[in-house]
Amino acid sequence: MVDQIASPAPEQKSQTGGGSKTTVIVIVVIVVLLVLSVGGWLVSRYVFGRIAETATEGIIGGITGSDVDIDKNGNTASVSSDDGSFSMSSNSEWPADMPAEIPRFTAGTVDGSAKSTSDGKSGWSISFTKVAVGGYDSYRQTLLSGGWTESSTVTSDSKMSTMENDQYYLIFTVNETESTGSLVITSK
Repeated sequence: MVDQIASPAPEQKSQTGGGSKTTVIVIVVIVVLLVLSVGGWLVSRYVFGRIAETATEGIIGGITGSDVDIDKNGNTASVSSDDGSFSMSSNSEWPADMPAEIPRFTAGTVDGSAKSTSDGKSGWSISFTKVAVGGYDSYRQTLLSGGWTESSTVTSDSKMSTMENDQYYLIFTVNETESTGSLVITSK
């Protein structure tokens, strides 16, 4: 009888090391793609914002014939030229540079404001929401008591008063049905 010698079984290689390398590579690729996409989004947001700002400056400058600079900062946008400036804010705050001669309107919530300056004179516009019932009459009385002279009044669903003092003109309106209002002040 012939002795059969069993040949050793072929070696089997372990697969555990190769799988973890593939997982690491996939994770690294995903992290790199995330970093590139977030970085690209941030760069494009800045770049496209600057392109839009520069294009708008060019258009307004071409129309007005002035050197125009637009600065958008958070909730505020400003335009300035050789002739004056304009800024608009969606901040819900009374303008910090409002002259002391203009009493603060407290019977409503500031919704937005704008300021313009030209030839050394300034003007402000403020819009209000949630104006309380009686807010118009109370503020009108505050103005009259503070030395403002009323030149006209309109009363219906909306109330409007036009006033002036030594330095400013003022138009105050309130729509009591909608609980909204506005205040426009210009230098004399």
